[in-house]
Amino acid sequence: MQVEMPQRLAAEKWSLVRQEALAMATIMRQNARFSGASKVVGEHRLLRGFTDIRRLFTPDEPVINLIRPFIDVVKSADTTGHESAAALASLAIIVDRGVVSSGRDLREVVEGALGTQFQNTDSAVDDIVVCRMLEVFVAAFQSPASKELDGDLVVETVRLVMKARLEPRLSDALRVNAEISLSRMLSSMFGRLASMLEEEEFTLHRSPSLPPSFPGALPEGEAGDGNESDEEAGVSKKAFTEWESHQDLVLHAGVLPLPPLPPASSPGGPGAEEKEGVSEEEEGGEGG
Repeated sequence: MQVEMPQRLAAEKWSLVRQEALAMATIMRQNARFSGASKVVGEHRLLRGFTDIRRLFTPDEPVINLIRPFIDVVKSADTTGHESAAALASLAIIVDRGVVSSGRDLREVVEGALGTQFQNTDSAVDDIVVCRMLEVFVAAFQSPASKELDGDLVVETVRLVMKARLEPRLSDALRVNAEISLSRMLSSMFGRLASMLEEEEFTLHRSPSLPPSFPGALPEGEAGDGNESDEEAGVSKKAFTEWESHQDLVLHAGVLPLPPLPPASSPGGPGAEEKEGVSEEEEGGEGG
């Protein structure tokens, strides 16, 4: 059995991780709970993860070991809101810059953000933490590795963001932020609809009879012969049903401008009635 070797991080990505680790270590040392170290116990385990990145790890280290210290801070109930918000912000930057490239590592990030815990001290700080969570979700959904996320995890994440959008106890600014985040998440998710359908063994081909927004439709300006049905064009019925079922949701979220389906055209195609009318007039003229 072949053992998959970790890929070496590029210099700029490795430098980014080290900078975020230094920033987190600086923030956590301001807390007496983590700054005190003894010869017997040593550094606190949450702080030790960041010092290991600075002192022991190399660019060849697996990515999961580099992001684990940030996730541990996010999921720890011993941290303050400021520390959790800082760790979430670092994770959002790390994912957005492409350091996390595998679905397994990205799943760890999303699950960590969903399990965020911290000591509630101030409602304003709580709002900042939620905003940083939304940033992580948006960065994760926009990552190319998001196609490898489990469906249940995607549903749970979207449900949480929608709950934040509809929660009346949250501030107006936070609910608006949740709405914008949800829009960006859905835009990224449905923007990859074609590849998602292909992975489910749906066959998509170019079809002149479908709206331009449906994956597989002919680009605007390219015309077919007008006599092809969706089945003849090779478009899966199930794929088309999937697209129809998502249309109302996407339009409601205001993400993608999906037009309504065009009315079925006559067998003769557009302009057939006009041609028939012209031919009748010509016949009448010849008869006269």
